[in-house]
Amino acid sequence: MFSPTEILTSICLYMGALFLIASFVEMKFRRGVNLAANPFVYSLALAVYVTTWTFYGSVGLAATSGFLFLATYLGSTLCIILWPLLLRRLVRLKERNRITSIADLIAARYGKSRTLAGLVTFVILIGITPYVGLQFKALTTTALILSGETIESAHLSVDGPIAPVFAILMIVFTIAFGLRRVNPTERHPGMMMVLSIESVVKLVAFLAAGVYVVIHLQDGMGAIFKEAQQKFSDMPFTGHGSGAEFMQWFSHLTLSFSAALLLPRQFHVAVVENSSEKHIATATWLFPLYLLLINFFVFPIAISGLLVGLPAAQGDSFVLTLLSDQKTLSLLIFIGGFSAGTAMIMMETVAISTMVVNHLLLPLFESIRGMHTFRRYILQCRWVVASVFILAGLAYMKLFSREQPLVSIGLISFGAVLQFAPAFFGGLYWRQANKTGALLGIMAGFLTWGYTLALPSIGTTIPGVSGLIEHGMFGLSFLRPGSLFGLDHLDLVTHSVFWSLTVNLGLFCLGSLLFRTSRYDEEIADEFVNAMNGLTVPRATDLPARIEVERKHAQIFTVFRKYFDEETARLLAQTCFRASGIENRSKISILELADLQSEVERTLAATIGTAAAHAAIRGENLVTPEEAKELSTQYASILADMKVSPAELRTRIDYYRERERILSRQAGTFRLLSEVSQRLSASLEYEPTIATVSRVALPGLSECALLYLTEAPLPGEKKKPRWLVAHNDPKLETVIAERFEQNCPEPSDLYHVAHALQNRKPVSAAPDSGSLWGNELFKGMEIGASITLPLIARNAMLGTLSLISSRPSLLRYSDEVAVVEELAYRCAIAIDNARLYRNAQAAIRAREEFVSIASHELRTPLTPLRNQIQLLQRVMSRGELSNYPAEKLKKMLESADRQVDRMSRLVNELLDISRATAGRLQLDVKPCDLCEIVRETTDRFADVLAGAGCKLQIFCPPEPVIGEWDRLRLEEVVTNLLMNAMKYAPEAPIEINVTGEQSKAKLAVRDHGPGIPISEQERIFDRFERVITPKRVGGFGLGLYISREIAQAHGGTLRVSSVPGEGAEFALELPRKAPVRKSVKIVAKGS
Repeated sequence: MFSPTEILTSICLYMGALFLIASFVEMKFRRGVNLAANPFVYSLALAVYVTTWTFYGSVGLAATSGFLFLATYLGSTLCIILWPLLLRRLVRLKERNRITSIADLIAARYGKSRTLAGLVTFVILIGITPYVGLQFKALTTTALILSGETIESAHLSVDGPIAPVFAILMIVFTIAFGLRRVNPTERHPGMMMVLSIESVVKLVAFLAAGVYVVIHLQDGMGAIFKEAQQKFSDMPFTGHGSGAEFMQWFSHLTLSFSAALLLPRQFHVAVVENSSEKHIATATWLFPLYLLLINFFVFPIAISGLLVGLPAAQGDSFVLTLLSDQKTLSLLIFIGGFSAGTAMIMMETVAISTMVVNHLLLPLFESIRGMHTFRRYILQCRWVVASVFILAGLAYMKLFSREQPLVSIGLISFGAVLQFAPAFFGGLYWRQANKTGALLGIMAGFLTWGYTLALPSIGTTIPGVSGLIEHGMFGLSFLRPGSLFGLDHLDLVTHSVFWSLTVNLGLFCLGSLLFRTSRYDEEIADEFVNAMNGLTVPRATDLPARIEVERKHAQIFTVFRKYFDEETARLLAQTCFRASGIENRSKISILELADLQSEVERTLAATIGTAAAHAAIRGENLVTPEEAKELSTQYASILADMKVSPAELRTRIDYYRERERILSRQAGTFRLLSEVSQRLSASLEYEPTIATVSRVALPGLSECALLYLTEAPLPGEKKKPRWLVAHNDPKLETVIAERFEQNCPEPSDLYHVAHALQNRKPVSAAPDSGSLWGNELFKGMEIGASITLPLIARNAMLGTLSLISSRPSLLRYSDEVAVVEELAYRCAIAIDNARLYRNAQAAIRAREEFVSIASHELRTPLTPLRNQIQLLQRVMSRGELSNYPAEKLKKMLESADRQVDRMSRLVNELLDISRATAGRLQLDVKPCDLCEIVRETTDRFADVLAGAGCKLQIFCPPEPVIGEWDRLRLEEVVTNLLMNAMKYAPEAPIEINVTGEQSKAKLAVRDHGPGIPISEQERIFDRFERVITPKRVGGFGLGLYISREIAQAHGGTLRVSSVPGEGAEFALELPRKAPVRKSVKIVAKGS
């Protein structure tokens, strides 16, 4: 059917696609978007419970034992029904104690016992190895069948090269998907998304196989059962309802009930990876529905295989055998089964490698002096353990599983994890359950399981063991593993479940009842049993702070340094002090010390497990004997005063600590915001304000801050840098600032800034987000986490403020995020106030400049006018007016008239700007000829132009250019443009070109003066603005402003095009018919 190369290529392509999906989800998670934090993703990921056992083995069991296969899923469904109560309790305990695995939880419940954690880990390691071997057997056999081998030859060829290739792929994928972080309590959204996708793939594949078998191979479900009744009259595979069969059903229900939560992979997905208790409600109905759908066609496929003559012993291969002629569908079925197997191996290995390192290797490293260094290589040790565990599963397949059905192998592992059930469930609900009972029960149950189930299952392949199985230990027949004490009417699995559970439960109860527990163990028992109870709110009194913090800080750093590098250890220590609310304290009380120790233990437990963390803290003597005595005295005193039980006291102390922690954080928040407000209010100047904003979060909240400003500089001011960088390290700050200045990145180049601007919401980033900030811009700085905050004032976007830190724990609390959002709000207000102040100062400067210009411009014509009037007065006072030369008198009056005309124009400009600003600029629209307007206007200034040495050329079309315009206003525009050309380009020609089109008319005035720089071409249209030239030019600087507003009032435009040194051309474009407006309000820029 397929060559081995094609099969491996298909596998690699499929897993490569999953890896890309996982990488994308992890990338989004680092950017603050958790795609896997979804109840459906969580529920589908729980279907990792469905392995190749379901895909192939359930069909084989149905072919030999009928509906017995359903017990495996009915039992798990019964467990799931209890999840709203059971699983919520476990999730809360996980969050409170930083639980990393099922071994961690059991150890945490029973005095944080490393012995018990090690025992649970050892049992799991031995018990789950066959389950991994089961997956390898199914994957290898089906791959060989898919490649064209017969079922018999496929079973004989499992020792071939394909199984090691699968093992290597599993090692690579497991490390890539699930073992990239040292802290197993951190979320793995990529892995969860992959598990959910694989669950969908295996469901679709199995349903496709079922539909094909029922509809295409048979004539429907009814026809299958009808033919089965005719061919198998006694229907042996449906059972006869005997007592032994009832016990068999009960044992399978019991095994699957416990496996639904106690299998390491199920516990890890259901508890450790749970991100919200709300997701449990969806899983309670969606997971059972998934189990129903994937088992719907199991029995019809099994019967169809028997009907076509396939041996029942080959039932594990029915799915592929029945579809052997369907190449594409067979490949889909294989990929579905591959998904089922790889998901199980990957998750089981992740969970077990964590347990082995935390509870077996770390105690070994600590007990042997020369191996202490290995404690700092926890992640690498997990990689090694994962590899060894997967290879152990491969070895089991090759050595022991050749003749075993898939279901039989799986039930061996189910029997092993069943041994945790009494200690696990009893610890959650029975306060008197203790460590001694748990140790005795698990150890005895494990030994009984090994003797009654594991040994008989694999013993036939071990030389010398077959005699013990047949004759019993020491030759005593009543000690035969398969019929212990004469109980020989039960099958092997049921027999083992009965004896192992009886011994386990009996010793667990007996040990818990006969042996007393310490007060510390009782407190832990109360915490687990009362995990769902709310806290009461008592009154509490403050305790004196006598304990020096500095020495405790050094001890805590030493604890973390054993397992982490120096920088990480320092950051973790600071995180613990911060979480306890004593970050800036020099002395603390005894209760605060107890709270600090608990926080350190929880933080360390997230990496090495609760038992190892407890041992590490206890070995460091963080609480001295004298302090422990004082703590006991305080507890006893409070007990006596409050007249409460120890359990109630512990609840109240928990409340006291939480209250003190919250109050301390609130006080710190108020201090921080008060200091921020003081710094921001120190100046209203724009430059000092934005410099303060860029540094306001340093050094307390972050190590680096990046301020981006969207506001453009005011007209006439030099361009401000859009990026401001601040860093605790001045040298690194200078380097990063220079990179921004040289590269001038756009906001769209930086993901966080662009999204904060677009969505107007904060954008946070998880660890490993440095690439999103641009590796070159922040080269040399380690980015652990960041948050980018939009700066919004009066609903206007002013920019963004990004806080960047090397600490992954930056802003992990919701109240801290609220603080920085408040900080951003205050920064935005400060920037907005500084901007308004800057605009006001610019307006004041403009007003003062205008007053200066106006006084000078009005005084200029007044001086010669006054001189002429005084001269006339002197002539008249002497009686010489009749004798005064007429020519001189004429020139004198003409000069006076020119000065009056100049003053009139200046006053009219002021009146126009006043009317425009007040909204009283009127348009008197009538049909008129633009060429006529130009000619009449230029004729009035012919003498003036001649005096300035400007030769005027007018180009008009032969036909009139008529439109509905305000004639006087257009004359004003032509006058302003003509006067500007004359003032700025004296003794140079001026051309006026008028053109007309169907719907619009154009007028262009061109001079041959010095030209206008590009940077000035927009500014000159503002009020009181002129082109800067060496020679001062008179006027208010209002002509172009008024001319453009008149053009816009007509629905037209006024633009300038110029090249320095080549003159300038002002182009007026007007529609033939101006819009009807009663008045036009011209809003002054900057007002």
